[in-house]
Amino acid sequence: MDTAGKNNLYKNLKLLFRCDAGSNSDIGTGHVIRTLRLAEELISKDILKEKQIIIMYRHEKAYNLAKNLIASSKYNFKKIEFKRTSLAEEKKIILNTKSKIIIFDLLRTSKTLLMSLKKSKKILFGFDEIGNSPHLFDYLVYSLVRPKNNKINYFEGLKYLNLSKNIKKKYI
Repeated sequence: MDTAGKNNLYKNLKLLFRCDAGSNSDIGTGHVIRTLRLAEELISKDILKEKQIIIMYRHEKAYNLAKNLIASSKYNFKKIEFKRTSLAEEKKIILNTKSKIIIFDLLRTSKTLLMSLKKSKKILFGFDEIGNSPHLFDYLVYSLVRPKNNKINYFEGLKYLNLSKNIKKKYI
């Protein structure tokens, strides 16, 4: 594909990150930090523009850390805060963004939600998914946990952790 064709392809692309951060041990800050780091790389490498990236997170007491982390980013991403009243509501919000690619960094993503999004022809990407439906993702990365099923397409290893370039090794 020529450069002009590639630029036109990406110009209309919307990407939604669905992540959370909170005080619960399953939802620490790592999910949001990884999301922000990946979004920043997509922008710095001129793959996507800031306005093409949407970050969606729960805004409830147990998930209170996401808002501050996302607000501290140097980029002004479109942000969607929601209170999870139902999976149907979450699906509706996701579909209303008209994002072609949805990246989940949640550990456990609802099978019902994933099936609905697959029916809507969305490309689904996940990080460290330990739920019951890894087979519904188009792409999976396991950087910190081992996959349950070796028969799915996935990338595995610490090289996929996607940490900030500013993090230095403290111990050798």
